[in-house]
Amino acid sequence: MLYSSEMVALLQQLRARILAEFGVRIRLADPELLPSLVGFAKKSRDRMTVDAITRLLALAGLEAELSPPRMLAQNQAAAPTEVTYRGSKLSRTSTPGAAELDPAYTGAKSSSSRQVYRGQVVVK
Repeated sequence: MLYSSEMVALLQQLRARILAEFGVRIRLADPELLPSLVGFAKKSRDRMTVDAITRLLALAGLEAELSPPRMLAQNQAAAPTEVTYRGSKLSRTSTPGAAELDPAYTGAKSSSSRQVYRGQVVVK
């Protein structure tokens, strides 16, 4: 296949990205280069790699439906999750700090007989 200068520039970028992500060297002389790039785009976690492959396929006149499977995982990660922390079930939506995780921290501030020492509640 004959590549335009824009396609060659995209392939040079993809060479470095695919080598870094998958450890595979791609070659311009490979007759199965474009189908193998579609396979890499479906497996890739890097959005820029997927976009570059989509642009390359559009320049080559090939249309492929490339939706990254990682987008579903990102949407599920935003949902509230239930976590067990030190025996207590907690629900969280973001990365909590120590005060949000350990229910003893909130109780230690309001009660003078309870104190937290190294993550453990100490009753005095």
